[in-house]
Amino acid sequence: MDEFGKTFLDYVVEYNSINGIRFLRDTYNLKLRLWNNQFDTVPKGMFWVHDKGIELARIVANSGDVKLFTDIYDPYYQFAMSGYYLHDCIYCQDDYFEILLDHEELYKTIFEIKKYEYELTRHQKKTLGKDTQSFSSINPVINGVLGFCLRNLFKYKKQAVEILKFGATHNRSVMNGLEDSFDYYATDEIGGLRNWHKNYEIADVVIVADVKDIKDKEIIDLINELPKFKSMR
Repeated sequence: MDEFGKTFLDYVVEYNSINGIRFLRDTYNLKLRLWNNQFDTVPKGMFWVHDKGIELARIVANSGDVKLFTDIYDPYYQFAMSGYYLHDCIYCQDDYFEILLDHEELYKTIFEIKKYEYELTRHQKKTLGKDTQSFSSINPVINGVLGFCLRNLFKYKKQAVEILKFGATHNRSVMNGLEDSFDYYATDEIGGLRNWHKNYEIADVVIVADVKDIKDKEIIDLINELPKFKSMR
């Protein structure tokens, strides 16, 4: 941080420098970590950019570099570590959902199934007797994107229909592939499917939606067709 209270990343955003962002990713493994606008660099450590997190996301999205975007904004990490339980978390913000929806290649990433390995906490390592754990799932932000679409059907009904139709097939596939009894599984608030019989281990992400406040018949029918899991809420 300089004498003006700014970091290099602040200047990158101020001058709309996609090359500066690539430099930070390539040299210091720049990545959004845990809470809103907290970025991590190796070996520099954590730093904040205050309200610049969404501005940075827009710059990267507008560059068309999908890998750069998903390297920096990695929702699987936060989902694995703690979920999205703070409303000011970037992965819960309408501005973030809109960025994904308005960039076709980024929108496609919410449907992709990805295997993700993450390091366990000290307590988990001791309890489970291993250092890392992995899971495969679709993008954990997909239900946030769906919720945003449902609140803005006048603009994003097409995408809402796509996600709900995808969800009918995906949820059924997940349901048919469960390793344990169906009764052991429940969804968290963002659609993460967890096995409480195995210390709430992540099994997948499924599509969840509620017909409350929805008046569009097609959308209501699609929501009602979704294979449902028990909720932890």
